[in-house]
Amino acid sequence: MIKVAAAVIKYEDKVLLMRRAPGQKHAGTWEFPGGKVENGERTSAALARELDEELYIKAKIGKLITSVSDGEYEIFAYDVKYFDGLIKLHVHDDMQWVTLTDALKYNLLPADRKIVLHMTKTKEQSKPKLSLQSVINQIIEQPVFDEKIKLYVVAIKNIFFGTTRYFNNQHSAMQFYMDTVRDIVKTVQNTQMIRQK
Repeated sequence: MIKVAAAVIKYEDKVLLMRRAPGQKHAGTWEFPGGKVENGERTSAALARELDEELYIKAKIGKLITSVSDGEYEIFAYDVKYFDGLIKLHVHDDMQWVTLTDALKYNLLPADRKIVLHMTKTKEQSKPKLSLQSVINQIIEQPVFDEKIKLYVVAIKNIFFGTTRYFNNQHSAMQFYMDTVRDIVKTVQNTQMIRQK
């Protein structure tokens, strides 16, 4: 059986689907990016290599989500923690960020459909728990240096509005970021104490 590694790249509540380009095997169908595992190669290492070759990105491969069989192929789907680089189309001619529910509306390859169904079932069975870090990430972004304006930028997000703070130096930007994070942590801890009572 031929081993194939597939990448589940997430952004918020969406996953990345790629469409096979004309001239490629299974042209016009949608899939999770990835490729064949070479002899003696670890599946996770093969996936990192394939993402570099096909999408031109350097990916940090996370945990195995599931493995499914499809005729002569065995597909190993991995969570991608993060990646560096701008995705470029090579063996694909289109890409879409979609929810798991919407993914099932696409013309997926059979194995990729099985992966989506597994992830949908797993998501339904487990109650989502927000980690403290995810709460922080939803409220404030780490300082970024903006080359155009030559200032450090800290973006603050809110359900109703967003705002941006600007700083002349990295130290001030990081100090503001850390102070805000401490306030968030205190608020979360106080909320948990109230719920426990």
